[in-house]
Amino acid sequence: MNQGKVGNFICKLRKEIKLTQEELASKLNVNVKSISSWENGKNLPDHSLIVQICDLFSISINEFYNGSKVNKIFFHYII
Repeated sequence: MNQGKVGNFICKLRKEIKLTQEELASKLNVNVKSISSWENGKNLPDHSLIVQICDLFSISINEFYNGSKVNKIFFHYII
């Protein structure tokens, strides 16, 4: 896991849904410095917050830790 990649992912997802750091901090009941620290790759949120973040951004925990969305392509094979 790359904390910098995860931080960039949090920032990207936050901007996609047009939230400021302050608004995200309010939704997660943390201070703005925490959001900034995560987005700069200095720290990761507590696991209980990661679940809330995943719910908010509609991503899986695996996607969170990977720092990117998983392509959900299904292959069908004809036998």
